[in-house]
Formats: sequence, structure tokens, C-alpha cells
Amino acid sequence: MVWHTQTYRFPSLPAVRMVYPLYPSAAAAVEAIQQHRALEWERSKNLPAWLTFVCGQEVAEDLPPYARTPMVYRGQSDPSWPLMPTLYRTPQSGEDLQSELRSRRAQHARVTASIFENPMIEAAIPGASDLSDLQKEAVARHYGAPSGLLDVTCEPEVAAVFAAKASTESEVGYIYAINLVELLSLAGASTSGRIRGGYQLALWPAGVTEIRYLAPNPPDPPTEETAIIRFAAETWKRVRMTFSLVGVQNVARINAQKGVFIAMLETGGGPQARDMWHLLDIVSQKYFFRHTVDGYTPDNSDFCEDNLLPLNDPIAHMGCEDPD
Repeated sequence: MVWHTQTYRFPSLPAVRMVYPLYPSAAAAVEAIQQHRALEWERSKNLPAWLTFVCGQEVAEDLPPYARTPMVYRGQSDPSWPLMPTLYRTPQSGEDLQSELRSRRAQHARVTASIFENPMIEAAIPGASDLSDLQKEAVARHYGAPSGLLDVTCEPEVAAVFAAKASTESEVGYIYAINLVELLSLAGASTSGRIRGGYQLALWPAGVTEIRYLAPNPPDPPTEETAIIRFAAETWKRVRMTFSLVGVQNVARINAQKGVFIAMLETGGGPQARDMWHLLDIVSQKYFFRHTVDGYTPDNSDFCEDNLLPLNDPIAHMGCEDPD
């Protein structure tokens, strides 16, 4: 087995090195994910937040059927990119950060307006006027607007299609495999509530008495596990937040990509919100693979790039930016 070493350098946390298997291709990584998928389902049932997760699924309003799973995935073609919503992908801090956040929120508002104030929107998205604000934010994020939502997919093959698009100089791509029940267990999820298109959970991390290290591969050296646990404890202790998972059933491209959106929201946003995503980045399972000349062709023909990113998508021509 060939190994890939990934170094994380986040605020408030010493540099942490993690070691992962390096698969020879995206197809090999997907095969490994599929082998682990059923095991993750069973493991989820024994985690503290399983019943809260199930309750959220049951009360969810209009959640796409494909989203009723504890596992979601995200593919990225360059390991230097963090697991981070576009709103928070900024190195600034203090006043500079707040200025940048205001600028990105204004950009998001412009893209949202370009979509939902377009006279053709009802033809493109049946029932568009009934979408919640969070669903509208999800649509705008999908079409390029900076947002506090992270777009993920429920199918590893879809994640692999995007991860294998080697548009950077990196020789390695990777797929995140995020176990939502594991995340909610770490965050102390408690009560659940219905939102249009999905569900929302209250997180009370201060009530979590034990912070566990969740990633499948140990840090190198192992003593750095202590630093991660300390960072997790300090991060959770100082925030009150909600976790939301939302889908949009009437947007063809989102449905073709089996897409859903994760929001972790807390009052004020900013550096603390970024810390939450940094922590999720570390504890998520990752499947690294070498980029190949031929990219990746999914076994399921529905997940070919022409279906995932159709050229005749009407919403893509409503003044939106290209998706990242």
C-alpha cells in the first residue's frame, strides 16, 4: 500500500500530520468507499446521536429520498483545498475578515436575486416561490454564490467525478466521506426540528463530556491526537449552534448530482464558524487517489458529466457564476 501524508495548519491548532492510503485511481477509491458503506451504516446505529439523526429524518419536510442516509461525500481535486463553505474560505481575521464576509454575503445576495427575480424562474424551478430562504441559498450556492452552506452528494461516484477533474497542478485528488451521525455525536446533537426541504438539529457541545478522535487513520506522530482533542474541546465549548441538512427537489441538476447542503450556523459567524469546519475537516474520512489521464468514468451512466453538468441548464444562464 502507498501512503499519502496530509498536513493540517489551522488557527489555534499546532500543525497536524495525518497518513492515509493513496489509491491508484479515483475508481479504486470509489470501490473502497463502496466496500465501507454498509459498515458505516451499521456503525452509525451504535453512535450516541443515532436516534436524534433518525428523528430528524422522520420530521424532515420534502427531504429528497436519496438524502435519507448517514453518509455524504464531497470530491475535491486538490488536497490543499479545505473542507470549508465558500463564505469562510478567506485567510483574513478581525476587521479584514468581517469586511470580506460582508462582501461575500453581498455577492451571494446578487446571485440569489439574479435567479429568483428572473421571470423564467417558475419554468426552471416549479414551485420556486414556495422555497424557504435556506433552500434559495442552497440553489444560489450550487450555481456559484459564496455561502455558509457546504454542497455535498449522497453518492461517492458523483464526488469522484468532480474530484477527478484535475484542473490544478496537484497530482492527487480526494473524496471526503462524512458520517453525519458521527459528526452529530461529536457535536452533542439533541433536539430536532422540521425545516422545508430537510431538518435542523440543535447542538449543545458544552454538554459533551468526552471528545473522541474519530478519523480512521491515526495522526503521525500519535501524540498529536492530544492536540486535536484539545482543539475540539475548546472549539465546541465556546459555541451554540445549529446543524441543518437541506435539499431542493425541483432543481434537476441538484437532483442529478444527488446533492444536499450542510449548514452549521452560530450567532455571529466568523472565526468560530471556521473552527467548526476545520474540525470537521480533520475528523472526516478521506480517500486520496492519484489523478489519471483518463479521469474517472462512473459505473452508473446517470452520473456521467453530461448529466451532472448539462449544457442546456436554464438556471446556469440566469446571470450566475460558474460553480466551483
